[in-house]
Amino acid sequence: MVIRIGKSILIILAVLAFSSCAKRQFRNINYLAGLKLSEKEQLLVGKNWNEISVKVIPHDTDSAEVKEISGQFLSTDRDDVLRFYGNGTFHAGEGETRRFEDSMQVYEKGKWRISNDELHLLVGESKTSYSVERLTADMMKLKLIVENENYHYLLTY
Repeated sequence: MVIRIGKSILIILAVLAFSSCAKRQFRNINYLAGLKLSEKEQLLVGKNWNEISVKVIPHDTDSAEVKEISGQFLSTDRDDVLRFYGNGTFHAGEGETRRFEDSMQVYEKGKWRISNDELHLLVGESKTSYSVERLTADMMKLKLIVENENYHYLLTY
């Protein structure tokens, strides 16, 4: 009986260890128990960040190939906000206008952190990393590389 319980516990621990790989790197971030945020993290926190530009930039061509695609989005999507909190959480939400009246005000929540000039967002089990190209008190430029493609996005907030 004792052997069966021991094996069961080992199996449960193994499953938990492997199922939390994406979350593991977010556990020990410095947002807990009054620890200080880095300078870059402090720049993000407590503001409504609105996306003002989205560009598609090919990796191997000149800048003439850059395409501004912000105009393709609905006006109700162009005022959406991204907000970061000092406890390591963030939300994406509707701005002043909504496409549908019954749309939820906050449509995405997750965890965030900055590490090695990369902004990491974790929503459920899905992680997205952006290269922080520029970050000031009133501007953020993020680069999102598209896997298996020959271009990346440059997002300006």
